[in-house]
Amino acid sequence: MTPSGTAHFVVEAGGSTTRVSLRTASDNRFHRNWASVNPASVGHETATSRWAEILSWVAEHGTNATGWIASASVAPGLVEQVVATLKLASTHTGLEATLVLSNDILPLLLAPPVAGRGIALIAGTGSGCVARDGRDTVHIGGYEYVLSDDGSGYWIGLRGLRAASRAMDGIGPATQLVRQAVEFGGCEIPSLGRRLAQSGEVKNQVAAFANRVIATAAAEDAVSAAITSESIERLVAMVSAAHQRLDGAPAPLAVVGSLAHESAYFRRQLLSRLSACCPDLTPIVMPDGLGCTWQLLEDHIEQLSAVTAIDVHDEVLRVVSIAPSIDATARHTAEVGTSTIGESL
Repeated sequence: MTPSGTAHFVVEAGGSTTRVSLRTASDNRFHRNWASVNPASVGHETATSRWAEILSWVAEHGTNATGWIASASVAPGLVEQVVATLKLASTHTGLEATLVLSNDILPLLLAPPVAGRGIALIAGTGSGCVARDGRDTVHIGGYEYVLSDDGSGYWIGLRGLRAASRAMDGIGPATQLVRQAVEFGGCEIPSLGRRLAQSGEVKNQVAAFANRVIATAAAEDAVSAAITSESIERLVAMVSAAHQRLDGAPAPLAVVGSLAHESAYFRRQLLSRLSACCPDLTPIVMPDGLGCTWQLLEDHIEQLSAVTAIDVHDEVLRVVSIAPSIDATARHTAEVGTSTIGESL
């Protein structure tokens, strides 16, 4: 039997892992992870299928729900595509919900510790940096792995795999990464390369090799250390550029993502370089953005139903409704209304 009442949930869908946290009407709390739902990483069909699983899971805990979805897919020019995907995914779930859609970095920028004035850095499968000085917002990177994602897990993994390939061919320096690549793929490097080239989730799979690059860097492999060092320099460059383009005043810096959170070696190196290059910033390493997203949802939950599309600090924030109907025409977006949410955020 499906519980009655309104469930509240938040989704962080920025990288290889999609994190979902839910609270039922009776205050029971549940957490579950899925693989990536970013179409740029896994394709539209897989993304839609995984969203259907997520929304079905939410419906199991309450067919009425309010949620905040913070996704790397929510970007200017792509919002309608995300809305269409969620509507299609919800078709057979029986879920009636009001959903806030934002980019995955927006909650980090608006909620404490940044709270609208400071910098947020994502350093995981992908990378990106956003800064706000109370007046202006600056974006550095975050344009997906073809054009940017500097210093990210994908960036590290790709260079690590290429270094292994070059070492195997005798045209690059010897490195432990050759053995690591063979173990990682469970096959010889040429076969691994062909398999990755045909994969529908190449970004996430390549990014998964970053852990081995960082581990061999910590074990003093020179090639891995050079890749890791360059990764950190690129992340620091994004933060420095964002800080300089604002007012350069002391500010908090929220650092989120698997690179800094999961590797003590990488975290030490990154914080050391940030301290040297950006001494006016106070870094706070956070495991993920779920806590920030929860706070925004709870602070503004009473205002959501009146809003369809507003700009918050130069960011796209969309609120949509989905209704339990197989007929797509019966599902709808909320009508445009006036709300104080934009001003209060």
